[in-house]
Amino acid sequence: MWKYWTCGILGVWIVIMPYLGFPWEVHRILIVVTGIVIATLSFWLVSEKKIQARHNNDEPNEPEKTF
Repeated sequence: MWKYWTCGILGVWIVIMPYLGFPWEVHRILIVVTGIVIATLSFWLVSEKKIQARHNNDEPNEPEKTF
């Protein structure tokens, strides 16, 4: 859950960053670092979901009920 919150907070950070008055060099570095963190968290979330889905598929399924 904390990963979703972190992505949301970083998204807000990206939105307000132009209004904080950082020099261009600092602004560019912050944008790159923030992008790397967001990309890393996103790939991490996707890989966790795939692992979780694979784990759920390994468990025996209950027979489907037909009515």
